[in-house]
Amino acid sequence: MSASDASIIARVLDGDADAYSELVRRYYAPCARFAFRMLGNRQDAEDAVQEAFLRAYRALGRYRERDLFRSWLYRILANQCRSAARRRHRHEGRLDPDADPSSVPIPLHTFSPRASMAPPKSSIRHSPGKTLIATQP
Repeated sequence: MSASDASIIARVLDGDADAYSELVRRYYAPCARFAFRMLGNRQDAEDAVQEAFLRAYRALGRYRERDLFRSWLYRILANQCRSAARRRHRHEGRLDPDADPSSVPIPLHTFSPRASMAPPKSSIRHSPGKTLIATQP
């Protein structure tokens, strides 16, 4: 029978730092899946999970038994994923001031086959017996 999260946490708080590895083994895989779904990148997800476990370990003294450890850990992980996503977004938006302008990639708009096949209804006028006329909206 496996030990409860609360009993493992009590052991860690009593000085058995190795006991924390039981919690890591128990929750690493589901946390990694959760982080991957939030971030969409395996490396970013692994970094977020490791940082979340480290933050949880450092904050164990503030953990309250009335909360499920899993829920508490997932809140830490979700916050870590949000922070990682914000950092990635800020980093992707930066341009190197010393870069050659011709080497800066030009972002392409997302192509949607359905959207590109038919123009918006407001931009087409139909006159009976005449050809379709496309107008500016």
